[in-house]
Amino acid sequence: MPRALPAQTSVTANDIYRSSLSAAEQSLRATQRKVSDAATTVAHSVRRFADERPLHLVGVVAGIALVAGVALRIWRSKQYA
Repeated sequence: MPRALPAQTSVTANDIYRSSLSAAEQSLRATQRKVSDAATTVAHSVRRFADERPLHLVGVVAGIALVAGVALRIWRSKQYA
């Protein structure tokens, strides 16, 4: 008994465009979900750290501010030299 051949379908450029657009939208949604989950995790970790060690948090913030200030001062001195 001979097998029936599958019906030939013509794929148009519009079909390809729509399928790739759909795939890009799904990929974007998945990426947004992952970034949102990561941001939520980081926020919870920072809040827990701040609750458990408030003085360490103040020290970390002060250290970052010091490094940023020094970096800005060096950048400005080189820019106007």
